[in-house]
Amino acid sequence: MPSAPVAAFDYFRPHSPARTAPTPSGLETHHPEIARAVQLLWGHAEMNLYFRRLWSGEGQVLRLHPDALSDLMVLAQMHRRLWPEPVPSVHLPTQARSRGVDPWDGGFRR
Repeated sequence: MPSAPVAAFDYFRPHSPARTAPTPSGLETHHPEIARAVQLLWGHAEMNLYFRRLWSGEGQVLRLHPDALSDLMVLAQMHRRLWPEPVPSVHLPTQARSRGVDPWDGGFRR
């Protein structure tokens, strides 16, 4: 039985592999409005605030699909690692102290 002729590959013609559309994530499938907000806020400081508001509920009970919740948790962790929130610095007022005087001495006397 004769074999079928094999077509030669044309190395000079631009070739691109067939692309298939990516499958949507659980977040995109079940909560497209949240997926859109993540797309818009990604890389901004407000993204961490948005995640905190999602976790807290902020006045509404948000029932997230388990797949969407899993996606959000991964995204929140990635965003915090790539763009960490600045640590607030606390500056306490300093009390001028003179030598030999304890600031606690002026209060209670017996």
